[in-house]
Amino acid sequence: MRLAFTPCLQYQYASGKNTADIALALDAQEALFDERADTFCLVTSDSDFAYLCRKLRERGATVYIVGETKTPLALRNASDQFFEWQAPPAPTVAADSTPGGANGKEVVAAQPVPKRRPKALIYAVQLLAADTQDGRIGLGALGQYLKRTDPAFSPKVYGHSSLSDMVRTYPDLVMTQENGTGFWVGLKPRADGVPL
Repeated sequence: MRLAFTPCLQYQYASGKNTADIALALDAQEALFDERADTFCLVTSDSDFAYLCRKLRERGATVYIVGETKTPLALRNASDQFFEWQAPPAPTVAADSTPGGANGKEVVAAQPVPKRRPKALIYAVQLLAADTQDGRIGLGALGQYLKRTDPAFSPKVYGHSSLSDMVRTYPDLVMTQENGTGFWVGLKPRADGVPL
């Protein structure tokens, strides 16, 4: 109730392992066909829902999945976007000289996500830029490709605020902007002029 969700007890009318799953799938299809919804968010790590996701997307719906780290690729790739849910880390209590902390409450220090540079981004630039005349790819097209190949991709997972900030941390990549037309990414040329 605190989160303003309404529990659907209708799924409990019969016992069985897949009773709720089947009812949920039927309700989703009905909502799509009745044009009551065109975007669906499933919070699950159960690959049994991969087929439902594919069918919803075939009919033009957008499907988001929120799942645990153990979520199989079949379910991740059946969605338009996958969000990996992880239990929040135990809060770190900062030292405070006043009794009970600030205003009598514990002070919790946020832990920043360490910045990482996955090689998949360089491979994506190599692949996409190889088919262009100038050896560059638009930043937007790069982001779309990364999302298509891994629906869970997000720069924030790697500790970056945006894709452009992430690209700037790669010593082997160069990002340019021309006449306000957006950003372009390519491999940094070696000393002999050949791209890396």
